[in-house]
Amino acid sequence: MAWRITYSNLANPKVVIADIHYGKPGKFGPVLVRLCGPCRPGQHGVKRIRASGVRAILDGRAFITLITDRNPNGEIRGQIAVRP
Repeated sequence: MAWRITYSNLANPKVVIADIHYGKPGKFGPVLVRLCGPCRPGQHGVKRIRASGVRAILDGRAFITLITDRNPNGEIRGQIAVRP
């Protein structure tokens, strides 16, 4: 999976970790893959994920969290939407 992370105006600009988790909207789930840690805006890369992770992303059952020093449980959480 190729990824790129972009963000601005966070409470504490240092993003410590960006993870993709399994989980439907409003539900918390285990980590599917760690994208970066520490992270910076514009960072990108490629990660290998299992078939079950690909299915979760395609089915809308995965979300990303951006964790900062100020908000260790996640400053931002968003469901992943796949564009056609």
